[in-house]
Amino acid sequence: MTTGGPGGDPSFTEGGVGRSYLIDRGVPAESIIVEEEGESTAYSLSAAAEILRRMGLHSCIIVSDGYHVFRVKRILQQKGFAAWGSPREQGDTTIPKEWWQYFRQAIAYGLWRIGVRV
Repeated sequence: MTTGGPGGDPSFTEGGVGRSYLIDRGVPAESIIVEEEGESTAYSLSAAAEILRRMGLHSCIIVSDGYHVFRVKRILQQKGFAAWGSPREQGDTTIPKEWWQYFRQAIAYGLWRIGVRV
């Protein structure tokens, strides 16, 4: 399953780009489920959790940026799923940008813990 709504370019969604990536690497299109309505991580994960429940699944492996995996796992665990993380290979990241990403995720996690859907 790939997830995520429109990013910087409204003609593409994160879920759709993820689907194309998998197809380009040999995954059959009919084996890929795409959730592309999510406007935030919490929204995408709510939709993904519902899809997983309808399929009778109780666990998943999350592939995302390393700084994002912790929060995604916690959200899915809170929804009753066993969740494991597999961070994607890190690209060419500068130290300030990397710290900013981790800081941003920590703030988003804190907001989620108090009930703000981000």
